[in-house]
Amino acid sequence: MRSSTLVYLIISLLMLCSIPTGGALTKDYNATWTDVTVSGGQSLLVEELTATHCVSCTDIDPYLHQVADSHGSRISIVSYHPTDDVDAFQPEASKLRIERLELKHPEIRQTPSFVVESSALRVGPDSWPDVQKDILREETSRQSYSKLNYTISKQNQTYTAKITGSELLATGQKTELSFLLLEHKKEVPEGEINPGGKYRDRVTIGYASCDLANNSITRKVGFLTANASSCSEDFVVTFGDVSQFSLILIHEYTIEEIIDNPEIYQTLGVVEFSYREIFVVDNANYVTEIFIAFLSLGIIWSVLARKFPK
Repeated sequence: MRSSTLVYLIISLLMLCSIPTGGALTKDYNATWTDVTVSGGQSLLVEELTATHCVSCTDIDPYLHQVADSHGSRISIVSYHPTDDVDAFQPEASKLRIERLELKHPEIRQTPSFVVESSALRVGPDSWPDVQKDILREETSRQSYSKLNYTISKQNQTYTAKITGSELLATGQKTELSFLLLEHKKEVPEGEINPGGKYRDRVTIGYASCDLANNSITRKVGFLTANASSCSEDFVVTFGDVSQFSLILIHEYTIEEIIDNPEIYQTLGVVEFSYREIFVVDNANYVTEIFIAFLSLGIIWSVLARKFPK
């Protein structure tokens, strides 16, 4: 028991040391806009079921922003709000993504709940340590990923995102490319049931998919347009002016494939671009935290050695 605990602590600390000090590709929304090319694919998708009327959600949601930044490009956190006649937002895009998530976890109901890729359902704010373990495990098991690229430009009050060529993993199964649009600092309307602050973060408000088997648009919710003659080469979405947002591109299995086999729920590639307020990670504090973590590990080792001598 002691050995396994120490091994896990060591692995966790080594993973911590590998966390990049820079976050995912992010532009400060206060800065002048310039067009951006987004490249990546190695991020893990962390899906959260939340609600504006959920008391415990209001306790944890403000920190998820900083969690996403501290993990850099390792994870992309998306928040889904239910269509329950109580939530203040109830976006159609969230509804569709929840329905997709229910194919893997039909029992999902309570908020907040978290799912990392195809991992177990984690329920409640106290489940975050398990979410972190799931992230480490998924990172360790992922051997390859699709390399995704898109450009995003702005004209007047309209944004345009276009895939510029990607290297997609071949699976032998039906897959699709999906854009998710997340709104940051989305204001909760007055008069709604709201135990928390004035805003909610990372609210999924747009969802558009392109089926790679027949190069057709299968979903378009929350985007102005979604078009493609070839999903992997010229899939294009447009959306209106959102002051702060994230746009996530995902290579994932189609719903039809997941219905046949829920175990393939995991993504094949994820990349995120954010246009929002930037939370700066202090590199000096980061190094200090690593030092303290290793010092703590040494103390734990010494205590256990005295308590359980050979």
